Order: sequence, then structure tokens, then C-alpha cells
Amino acid sequence: MKSYYCAIWNSSAFADHADVRHTCVGAGYFAARSGRVAAAKAYADKIGPLRVLKLKELKELSPTSTFLDDMMEAELNTRTLAAAFGQVDNWIGRCFFLDNSVETWYVRVEDAPTNRRLKFRVFACNRLPLCDSVHSHSCI
Repeated sequence: MKSYYCAIWNSSAFADHADVRHTCVGAGYFAARSGRVAAAKAYADKIGPLRVLKLKELKELSPTSTFLDDMMEAELNTRTLAAAFGQVDNWIGRCFFLDNSVETWYVRVEDAPTNRRLKFRVFACNRLPLCDSVHSHSCI
């Protein structure tokens, strides 16, 4: 097992897709056998529970839908997530992504620093390109 630092970015397009917003929505350290599995663990830990809540609200509108049950289970299953992740080079560098046709989630994975003092720095959010009028970058 290896330790990885993962930062998760959300990308949502508005109106005619000319204005795309990117927001850092979570980050943390995860132990995993590979960067892909670390990305899946990060998503399942930081994003999965929120997505499950949204899907439960939709389930109340359509109680007979089994499709939503399958989606809720997949949002927390690291094996399913790891298999579903694609890989891309984009504005944050090489990262894993998951696109659900409404939102796109990007997970930047880096080796965790071995120096304990450095572990408290947020690497992925600090290494981003400068903001411009089309892309808004922020990290929480």
C-alpha cells in the first residue's frame, strides 16, 4: 500500500457550455494499491455520500425505480468507481475523471509527501493554472 494525496474537482457547465466552473470540493490522504484506487476511495469518501443523498431525494419521487438503487450503491463502491474512472490530461494535469452527464468530477492524485511537515500543505490546489474569465478555480 502507498499513501496518496487526492484533490477532487467538480466541473459544471452553464447555459451554452461557454461558461464552465471548476471548484475544488474535497481533498485528503488515502492509502491504496494504485492512484486509480486512491481516486476511487477519495470519491467514495468525499462525494459519494452527498450523491447518495441526492439520489434518495429522487427515489422519493419514483419509489419503484431500481435503477436509482443501483446508482446509490455504485457511488460508494470503490471497485465499481475505480473501473468507471477515465484518465485525462487537462487544466489540472493528468487526472482521473467521472462524468455522469450532468457533472464531471476530476480527481488529481499525487504521491503523498514522506515529510510530516509537508503533509499539511495542499499540493493539488496550489499548482493550478491562473484563473481567467472562462475558468473559475477555488479550493475549499
